[in-house]
Amino acid sequence: MQKRGRWLAGLALTLVWGSSGYAQVIGDWENGSMDGWAVSGGAPAGTTVDFSTTGATRGTSALRVTAGANNYHQVLAISLNNPAGLDAFFGNNQFDVNVTRVASEWVGATSWWNGLHLIVNASSDLGGVWQDLGWSGGWNNGNGTATVTASWDYSAVKELIDRNTIAYLDLVIVTNFDTAFTAWGSHYLDDAHFTQGWPGISDWEDRADGWSSWGATTPFTYSATGATLNTRSLKMQNAVGGWRNAIAYSVTGHGQVAQFLASDIFAVDVTRLVADWTPDPAATSKGASLMLVVNYGDSLSGRGWRMIGETVSWDGTADSTVTAAWDYAFLKADIPTNTGWLELVLVTNTWGYTGTATYYLDNARFAPGPAGRYTINEFDTAEEAAQWHINNDNLPGATVEWDPTVDFDGGACGPDGNPLPGGANPCSGSLKVTVPWTPTGDDGVVIQRDMFPEGMDLTEYTVFEATAKHDPSSPAYQWGGAGWSNWIFQSTGWSWDGIAHGNLNNTGDRSLNDWTSYDTVWNGLPNPVPPRDMVRAIVFQLGGVRDVQVNGANGTTIFWIDNIRLGRDRSCQDPLHCVLCGDLTDTDGDGRTDICQSENPDCHGTIYCPMETECSNGLDDDGDGLIDCADSDCATTSHNCIYHDPFADIDGDGDVDQLDFGKFQLCFTGDMQGPPAMGCGTLDRDNDADVDAMDLAKFQDCFSGPMVPADKACDGVEPP
Repeated sequence: MQKRGRWLAGLALTLVWGSSGYAQVIGDWENGSMDGWAVSGGAPAGTTVDFSTTGATRGTSALRVTAGANNYHQVLAISLNNPAGLDAFFGNNQFDVNVTRVASEWVGATSWWNGLHLIVNASSDLGGVWQDLGWSGGWNNGNGTATVTASWDYSAVKELIDRNTIAYLDLVIVTNFDTAFTAWGSHYLDDAHFTQGWPGISDWEDRADGWSSWGATTPFTYSATGATLNTRSLKMQNAVGGWRNAIAYSVTGHGQVAQFLASDIFAVDVTRLVADWTPDPAATSKGASLMLVVNYGDSLSGRGWRMIGETVSWDGTADSTVTAAWDYAFLKADIPTNTGWLELVLVTNTWGYTGTATYYLDNARFAPGPAGRYTINEFDTAEEAAQWHINNDNLPGATVEWDPTVDFDGGACGPDGNPLPGGANPCSGSLKVTVPWTPTGDDGVVIQRDMFPEGMDLTEYTVFEATAKHDPSSPAYQWGGAGWSNWIFQSTGWSWDGIAHGNLNNTGDRSLNDWTSYDTVWNGLPNPVPPRDMVRAIVFQLGGVRDVQVNGANGTTIFWIDNIRLGRDRSCQDPLHCVLCGDLTDTDGDGRTDICQSENPDCHGTIYCPMETECSNGLDDDGDGLIDCADSDCATTSHNCIYHDPFADIDGDGDVDQLDFGKFQLCFTGDMQGPPAMGCGTLDRDNDADVDAMDLAKFQDCFSGPMVPADKACDGVEPP
């Protein structure tokens, strides 16, 4: 249990003002001054502080802190309970400090765990606060002697403290390093300051922005190359060869859990230059990609380590700048708002190179889920499962079927066809695939379907998504997993157009509800993007990547697949190919929602029109001969096909008053500016496909005022 309460007393804050627009400095440790800092009352025995020219990044002196013990320990603290300290704290959102470590001082070849935490310790009429803002300023022996910036966003903590009734307000710095160090050195601190912070996540303007090393060899150098936001980028270098952790970012430490949960996407711009990479002359193929891991948990629920997927694959043939984007929405339900830790880990994957892998990263941000998701299969019906088939003659006995008892998004049905207790309604299902393996069996294509009718323009579809899980009783292969799995897109020429892969693990902690997400950006983006007139097929493959066999799996694997979608993770690059047919939005700005060929000629060949999706456009969207409100699909569409008497009683409370007029104003389009928006169809009284002054006059004829019953004959018609 961490200590709560006031233990720091009698410290004065010397506020050192930096240059205009830079920061409010509370520690440059010049001329032998501690600047108000002191060894923490909770520091372990043997903790010392002194001054050194090593690590001086502001002026000529740094504060040398040597912890008396390894692991997690308070070492340094400062009181901010004075006018200057309070102004600095409450006037900013982020605390930064530069930290230098000298490699020769640290002994323990296998050790990597070395960083800082920041604690805000306060008391006011709102209660006591002991908030650990998480890990930052990471370092390992492989980095050599290095200086990084540790950063913490404390904006959320300010809401827990009443400035006017503060009893105490302290900052506490904690060292936290691996117990495997047999001898340890010092942390050299300098330029401790408050800033407004970066409103996104990172723009890396010659600062680490809170990212820490998790294996990268030289993680915190900066460059003008690859700068897509402002003038600098992070030059990240990592050892080549397979999966390797690179850098990490504490979401909890920066007070961004709410922002993370309010978003669906983590994105970062990625630049790679051919000149930076050294091909291995013995390799038959080469490539490089990034993967995102979300690492989260607390002391009660334990640790979650979720691979979100691999993206921005690169073959090294040309310089490239692309946006890597990962959709993590599927796991947000597992993460509480008060989670103990939540961090992002970027992982590199390389093959066919020697030396180091160099990436230039910029403009890291959270974003809402991209609009325009096109659903291929949700497997709500047996008919959807019937679109898939086994596509491998070397897998005798393999089957595909609809399973109504298993569903990714909580809508599974019971054996009686009704929703399971606590499940969604209506119930759904998934695609169940059963594959009998033999030790020498082929690991090739398992299932396949033709996705779209010929002529469908998929140029601007750049993201593929799917979810899958397997029965943990499935046989393991020699590496302890149930097999690597790939989604492969094949164009009309049967060329590989993209790939998303992940490991279906077979470890003991995998449950039947442990879904794996596949989320990838297609290859060949964005220059040029050839029109994808047709994606001929989509296939699911078990086994290893690049022709690695199943390697000893002997038995039957059962796995389930759900929610297969295409979408877009970036703004439209080619105006001629911006339509996402079926998404109910005007994605190309031509004033037409992109539903079906009958509504928008850009959607040529599209047949996916499952229902009357607009109920005021005068079109038969689903081709069943019934238009708008005559179609039962529109029966529950608010205020389009639900009539009140009179029509102007929009909220159905028996009168026509300002509340109804407010709703009318939201629907008003003006003359010839229609059609009416969803929910406004019954206000178009003259049936001229807009809500204009003529319709307003009809509304005024019925106005009665609040709590005065409206004249049901004011509109001259009876409701249908």
